Amino acid sequence: MRGPRLAIALAIACRIIVAQQPHPPALPNMGQDLTPLGTLVPLNPVIADNPDWVATHAVTSLVSPQGDMLLVLTSGYNRVFTSPLPSISPLLGAFNRADSPEHVFIYDITTSTPSLKQVVAIPNTFSGITFDPSGQAFYVAGGPSDNIHIIAFDHDTGEWGEAKNSPLNLGHGPLGGLGLNATSSAGLLPINEQVAVTPCAAGVAISGDGRTLVAVNYGNDSITIFNRGYAGSSNWSTGTELDLRPGKSSAAQTGVPGGEYPFWVVVKGNGGSAIAICIEPSRPGDRRRESGPDAIRDCTHRGQGSAQ
Repeated sequence: MRGPRLAIALAIACRIIVAQQPHPPALPNMGQDLTPLGTLVPLNPVIADNPDWVATHAVTSLVSPQGDMLLVLTSGYNRVFTSPLPSISPLLGAFNRADSPEHVFIYDITTSTPSLKQVVAIPNTFSGITFDPSGQAFYVAGGPSDNIHIIAFDHDTGEWGEAKNSPLNLGHGPLGGLGLNATSSAGLLPINEQVAVTPCAAGVAISGDGRTLVAVNYGNDSITIFNRGYAGSSNWSTGTELDLRPGKSSAAQTGVPGGEYPFWVVVKGNGGSAIAICIEPSRPGDRRRESGPDAIRDCTHRGQGSAQ
């Protein structure tokens, strides 16, 4: 049963639901066929004052450990713009903030036709989402919000919502990424000096026993590890941050390239090690310089920050 359900999950992530039709369509620019023919399904979050608005940038899909639910996460620029634009500060007031979060679409996939059950709004996201092993909660990286949202199922209401003690704070502050900082005690800086790197929570993963949660800090070249005493507890520890750059953990490796721009993470077993996948673009000033396309490689931190 998991095979068909996974196929349905991948289909919906591309805004497609499987349906029996006579001829497979060609996928644009790929020269491939989708069989059976798919039907486009808009990701409509049902915004009360803008019911026809459709979300974009569905970037991550995830099937529950029990195989009965599918999550589809949007990460992008889902802004609902006002019309007409305000005459004062049009750029600052051009979109309705209350109507412009990202979304997690929750589908029931226990039948051959997936059914949308709920849409959960998240202020900011950046691709990262993972299920708790229990299937009763999932975790969403908050992107520039520098946090991890815990969304739990409430058996009394039958709905998903923000859990107790959520979100988990990653502690970098609004301009706490690596790089130039645009703050000044002397007031506003000249426009050409207003450059900064913000923090950005990206990938997120949890150990098999549900006791160790790891978040990737894309703007800080690090991961943050949270622990709890037992699976199902809402009392997560304060995060422990581990810098992935080799020279930060070993003076003998100062200047050795690695650890830049971590994007995704996988936790092995019950939290004994975590493998972070780093995206290292070539640009002046990086320790790693390449003439080819962006390099994707792993930067492994083993044996520290586990649940023990």
